[in-house]
Amino acid sequence: NFTFDPDMFPNPAEYLRTIKEKFGVKVCVWINSYISQDSSLFKEGLEGGYFIKRTNGNVWQWDWWQPGLAIVDFTNPAACKWYGDKLRALLDLGVDCFKTDFGERIPHIEVQYFDGSDPYKMHNYYTHLYNNLVFNILQERFGEHEAVLFARSATAVHWGGDCESTWEAMSETLRGNLSLTLSGFGFVSHDIGGFEGHPPREIYIRWCAYGAFSSHTRLHGSGSYRVPRNYDTDDDASASKALAKFIDAKHRLSPYIYATVRILPSSVCLHKRPDWKIRSVGNRSSRDRHSGSTPHYA
Repeated sequence: NFTFDPDMFPNPAEYLRTIKEKFGVKVCVWINSYISQDSSLFKEGLEGGYFIKRTNGNVWQWDWWQPGLAIVDFTNPAACKWYGDKLRALLDLGVDCFKTDFGERIPHIEVQYFDGSDPYKMHNYYTHLYNNLVFNILQERFGEHEAVLFARSATAVHWGGDCESTWEAMSETLRGNLSLTLSGFGFVSHDIGGFEGHPPREIYIRWCAYGAFSSHTRLHGSGSYRVPRNYDTDDDASASKALAKFIDAKHRLSPYIYATVRILPSSVCLHKRPDWKIRSVGNRSSRDRHSGSTPHYA
C-alpha cells in the first residue's frame, strides 16, 4: 500500500528522522510494481485504468505471490504519475532510496498495454520503464548523481535475487556476479548466506567475507534474520567477528572502491572482475585483445 504498518510504525516520519540522526544512515525501502486485490490501492488502479489488461479488456490478474495480483502499466502516463506520487509521499516521510523488486515476471500471452506495445517485446522492456520511472523520481528529489536505485532487474545497484543457502548457490552467485560485471554492470550484490532456507553457520561466515567485498553488502534472507549474532553462541562469536573484520577492511578500502566507482561509466576498471587465463591463438600476442580467453574464477 506504500504505507508503513501503523501498529509497528505509528509515526514513520519521526521514526525515520530518529534513526537517521542517531546512526547517520540512509533509509531504503522495498517496493514492487504489483498491486494485490486485497490492497486499498487496487480500487484506485482499477478505476483509473492503471493496470495491464487482458485482450478482452479485463485487468490481468493471477494469484502467484499475492492474491489477485495486478501489474502497473508503465506505458500509461497517468499510471506513471499515480505510482510516482505514492513514492513521492514516501520521500516526504524521509525515505532516501528504493529497492525495486521484481519487474521481470511479466505476462506476454493475451495481454495488452495502454500504448499498444508488443507484449513479447515488453517482457524485457517493462523493467526498464519501471526502474527508469523510480530513478527519475529519486533524481528529481535529490538531484543529479544523488539518486540511488537498488534493483533486481535493471542497470543500477543490482543484486542476484533469491538464491539457496548452499555452497553450490554461493558458487553460482559468485560466477553470476563476475559475468554480470563483464557485461558492464559496475555494482553487484547478493544476499549473504543465501535467501531461501537457513544457511549453516560455516556457509554464513564464508559468505560474509564474499559479501563484504562485493560493491554493496547485504544481510537478507527468507524465514530468519541474517544478522551475525544469530550465528554466534555463548562460547563462540566467530560470525560477528568475521563480519566485523571484513567490514573494517572494506571501510579501509573505501577510497579505492570510490575511485573505481567514479570512472566506471567510461572505463572497464571494475570493482569486481574475473581473473583471466589467456591462451595464444596462432601468432597473435597473448596481450592482443582479440586473443582467445577463458574466465577463471578462483
